[in-house]
Amino acid sequence: MPPKGIAKRRLSNEHQKRQEDIRNESSDDKQSAIIKETTTAEESMAEQQSRLESSRLSKLKTKQPQISEQTATYDNQRQRMRELYQRYKSDRTTRTT
Repeated sequence: MPPKGIAKRRLSNEHQKRQEDIRNESSDDKQSAIIKETTTAEESMAEQQSRLESSRLSKLKTKQPQISEQTATYDNQRQRMRELYQRYKSDRTTRTT
């Protein structure tokens, strides 16, 4: 015979509790999985950011001597052009007179 009255209600209450427990466990598992994924994603983003910063710093360190060399080359060229212009200017004045 199927349960009746109080026994039926007790069974349905127990069934509901079990279903809630199952839902809670699965939601806890889902939440923990989401937390793990988020944590893993944050860690990988942090690693990627640190790698990016270190590569930028290393590039800056390697570019620094090049910049000073370029500046020196530019200054030398400027000085040379200035000297050539002075020579040209003096040659022009001597030719016209």
